[in-house]
Amino acid sequence: MIKRYIVFLALVSCLFVMMGCGGEDNSAPADATITIAPTEITVTDGSLWDVHRQPWLITVKDPNGIPLRGVELRISFIWASPDGRYDSLLFDVDNCDGINETPLAQLNDENTPVNSPMTVSTDEDGSYILNFDFLSGGLDADCDGLLDLDLAGDPLILEWNADIEVTSGSVFNSATFEVKAPE
Repeated sequence: MIKRYIVFLALVSCLFVMMGCGGEDNSAPADATITIAPTEITVTDGSLWDVHRQPWLITVKDPNGIPLRGVELRISFIWASPDGRYDSLLFDVDNCDGINETPLAQLNDENTPVNSPMTVSTDEDGSYILNFDFLSGGLDADCDGLLDLDLAGDPLILEWNADIEVTSGSVFNSATFEVKAPE
């Protein structure tokens, strides 16, 4: 009887150990911090619209300021087009051929367009560089090389803003991005 009891306890113990061996959680600990540099960007652009790239440095550190490597980050931006093929926010900015081909905003893993939200991991320095492509400037619908004007005679300039949001586990931070017309 004692032998069966010992075998039963051994099997139950193994079962509990195996249940604890699930997938690895690479989220930041709850007391970690996520920083995004720069924290805020405002682009004022009165030229003809064009695509620009803005790198963002995202870093995760523990409470002692030590960088955390291999931390999984979820990065999202509300206006980002999924991997550059989503037609609702695409603009023809380069050759006036009538083909909508440029998203208002695009997240990139290095130089590869990716969907929003995207999931990446921090490097050995506890950092990740997000390449963020965005559209700014004014409309030239008739392709004459000049900014189009609204009924009041003012240039039609793209103006928009949103936050880049970064989450890892329960840790969150955001940075504000804005495109506006000159005063």
